[in-house]
Amino acid sequence: MYVETLQCFMMVGSAILLAIFSFIEVGGYGSLVTKYKALGDREDWGNSSCGRPNPKAFTMLRGPSDPDYPWPGFLFGQSPASVWYWAADQMMVQRALAAKNLSHAQGATIFAGVLKVLPLFVIVFPGMISRVLYPEVVGCVDDCLARCGNADGCSNTAYPMLVMNLMPNGLRGVMLAGMLAALMSDLASVFNSSSTLFTLDIWRRMRPLATNAEVMIVGRIFVIVMVVVAVLWVPIVSGTQGAQLYIYIQSVAADLAPPIAAVYLLAILWRRTNEQGAFSGLLVGAVLGGGRLISDFIYRAPKCGETDNRPWFVGRVQYMYFALALFVIVAMTTIVVSLLTKPPEQFRLVRTTFWTRFDSAVRSDEETSVSTAALKYEETVELQEIGEVRPDGRRFSVEKEDAVIPDSQCDNSGGMSSFGRICVWFCGFNASTAFEQGQKSPERPAELASLEQTAFERRVLTAALVAILALAYYLLTDLLVCSSKLNHPVRMRSVKHGGKKQTRYRYKRNTTNAKSKAMKKKKENQTNWLTNAAFTGYRLTPE
Repeated sequence: MYVETLQCFMMVGSAILLAIFSFIEVGGYGSLVTKYKALGDREDWGNSSCGRPNPKAFTMLRGPSDPDYPWPGFLFGQSPASVWYWAADQMMVQRALAAKNLSHAQGATIFAGVLKVLPLFVIVFPGMISRVLYPEVVGCVDDCLARCGNADGCSNTAYPMLVMNLMPNGLRGVMLAGMLAALMSDLASVFNSSSTLFTLDIWRRMRPLATNAEVMIVGRIFVIVMVVVAVLWVPIVSGTQGAQLYIYIQSVAADLAPPIAAVYLLAILWRRTNEQGAFSGLLVGAVLGGGRLISDFIYRAPKCGETDNRPWFVGRVQYMYFALALFVIVAMTTIVVSLLTKPPEQFRLVRTTFWTRFDSAVRSDEETSVSTAALKYEETVELQEIGEVRPDGRRFSVEKEDAVIPDSQCDNSGGMSSFGRICVWFCGFNASTAFEQGQKSPERPAELASLEQTAFERRVLTAALVAILALAYYLLTDLLVCSSKLNHPVRMRSVKHGGKKQTRYRYKRNTTNAKSKAMKKKKENQTNWLTNAAFTGYRLTPE
């Protein structure tokens, strides 16, 4: 956990430095807006739109029929994917469950939300700067295969080109090392989760009597298989969604995440949700989302200038709208099936919904499991005291119905060969350690599961939550449309000043977002004369 924290600061710090170098190279935000829009006005484009920058690139909330980012799909269709990522993704859940207490988990989540704001400034804007600085490579149309090795486009090389061309040698190595380390950490979480799901949900059902060593070995082999599949998947990803990796990730999440988000929200917000409804909703969502995902791979998007002959549900239904429709369908399926079947037992609602999270009642199944665990703990201690169980847990002479027998063969490291000890170490199996962990007192999990917080912690976390929500609202509604203030053309004229001929720029700001009518009237009658293209920190290029 501490290593991942260090990697986070290394990667974020390097990305911020790269963003600073990028803005310095392009001449600031104002220059980025002007130069980026100027790319689309070049005469060599002719009547073709292939490779031309999107004129709406600086507009976040676009029209409902926009093919890239329609605002209804962005707000209501992309949100389910966000719910899945923040509340159900294994990478996020593992970190949250590893927190010391509830306050630490909530604070870490809010801090992650703050970090999530940074990609706009350290990834999106630098990517657009790369489009301005290297238009022939990043914006290639016909010769992409020769320039970056991908015939579908070179947009994925925008960020690496900035790293290789703008970052100093030492910082470049630190950034690449941090990115690779973070990537390995994320992959380790994904592979560990997939291995756990396979061994517990599939292999244990196929072989109920499998030993711990067998399960561990099968899990490691499954991880190797997943690595091979991931490597073989790279060529498929490179040619999907016009070679835009980010769009590919979002489209896949739109196909798979809404069912999980719908069931998750209903489970914690609606007490009537039961197992049958959740299973039916997930099943319907898997069929529809999987069908759309397979269709996206079968029917590839046409290249620029080609006719789109894909079926309407693939070519005309934007993936954000599909995510919205899938979310609604899964939610309705879950609700209908839950109402047609038996409601869940009352004890299963204790501390499992938002409305019962502070319920202090003792669940019947929880009471049974705790008493059983305490009984086993007391029996183990008594047996060790009378000498019937060895301290290392390698052999048992007591027959108990629920006794967990460690695999002594995998723990007999003294009689193993060097290769055998390497295999045991690689599998990560240690019977003595597992046995000692099973002897821990059952009161410890109950202490860790406590949701108690002090009043000070609640106030601080609530204030931080309000602040991050306000920041997100500001970025969405104000900052991202500030480029509209630069939409008016910059007109220039030559004047003589002090016997020297100088070029002055006339810049009239857009006043549609003025705070008052008086301010609007004042700015309408005001003309700003700029010398050497300088205006409130923006560097402007004459048109």
